[in-house]
Amino acid sequence: NREVTNMRTTSTVLQIKEATLALSRTVPCTNITVSMVIQKVNIARSTFYKYFQNMTKVWHAITHDLMCSISTQLDQLYISSMHHLMTFSDKRF
Repeated sequence: NREVTNMRTTSTVLQIKEATLALSRTVPCTNITVSMVIQKVNIARSTFYKYFQNMTKVWHAITHDLMCSISTQLDQLYISSMHHLMTFSDKRF
């Protein structure tokens, strides 16, 4: 089933990224290895490489997620501030 496969993929990728971030709390980012991540997630090395070429690609994915999150929050802040500005303008006239 394609939907189950997509959910499993999403879950595995998320677990890899979360494990990497968890490790970064105690290990310098440049010292985190594929072995450390796969041990923490309890997956096979081949599973890791199915989704990422190396740890740099994991960090790129994490950075991309972070940038998307910041962008979304900024968009929401802008929309909210425009709404408040328009509401304030309506009350003045």
